[in-house]
Amino acid sequence: MSTPDELVARVVSRQRAALLGSYRNALGREDLEDALGQAVLEVLLAARRRTFADERHLANALEQKLRCRIIDRRRALARRSPIEHALTSSVRLHPVGQGPADLTDPRAEVEGRVVALDELRRIARAAGEQLTADQRAVIAHAAGGGRRAEFIARHGWGSEKYRKVGQRGREQLRSALAA
Repeated sequence: MSTPDELVARVVSRQRAALLGSYRNALGREDLEDALGQAVLEVLLAARRRTFADERHLANALEQKLRCRIIDRRRALARRSPIEHALTSSVRLHPVGQGPADLTDPRAEVEGRVVALDELRRIARAAGEQLTADQRAVIAHAAGGGRRAEFIARHGWGSEKYRKVGQRGREQLRSALAA
């Protein structure tokens, strides 16, 4: 019958490569090796205190302890430096030795945004050149979701003046943009 130390040594020698490979993205190589060493010590002490059902039970206990050590190390890194935590908790986009992954975001719709921004610049330029200050104020107020009553009360206008200034401003803006 083997001693607890021999049993742990057998399981660790068989599981070491698999565990390091499985959790290679969890921590850096040195930190992962350190976490595995701590887990082995904890399992060794537990094996000396009590008996495990079999080697599989011991292997599961080793992996559980390793996961706990990884979580503890990540928490420690998170408290020390936010950038270090972000780097250690990030996932590789491509396997080591291969080129970088395609980072294009198909949802970005860059062309549509550029066209919309260009259109806004054209509208702003036309409004500055073609509209009076009152027309610009009414159109900007309406475009910003402002209520007619607020504008009328603030500027001392009547509702008919507000309607006519806005109407003329919109017509002039349309004709300037059509040209």
